[in-house]
Amino acid sequence: MNPILETIQGNIDDLIKRHGWMVTGVGGDDGTPPFVYTIGLTELRLPELLLTGLSLNTGGAIVNSIAERMFINKETLNVGPQPNGFTVPGGYPLRLHAQPVNNIRDALGTYLVQARNRYAGNMVGVMQLLWGDDKNVLPTEPGYSILMPQPIV
Repeated sequence: MNPILETIQGNIDDLIKRHGWMVTGVGGDDGTPPFVYTIGLTELRLPELLLTGLSLNTGGAIVNSIAERMFINKETLNVGPQPNGFTVPGGYPLRLHAQPVNNIRDALGTYLVQARNRYAGNMVGVMQLLWGDDKNVLPTEPGYSILMPQPIV
């Protein structure tokens, strides 16, 4: 294995051993919005989490908080609206909605690459967290602002 990849995998292993999971992200570019996801929840018999389109700091804080609620507080992440929203920079409350990722192969190939590397060939469940735009309209609802890109996997 490539020494750089070995170092990355070793860092992932260390974080998961210490905390039970980790959150990683990709900053995005001109054609792709940023995204964050968990690695390690599968080992806790929980779905991995994916959130696209928010900054790494905001998205990472949301995903980490929900992972903590699921693992430490034993809260179930149900499909649909999430009752405990978040406030994002700017002070407006963020509406969240969870939905299962149906095309796991595409999700693991495009978004959750390190999770794919860790669980090669094993079943991985993934829940995507959708968030409301500046008017709290979800991307699955009419009137969602296309100025706030949020790919749905």
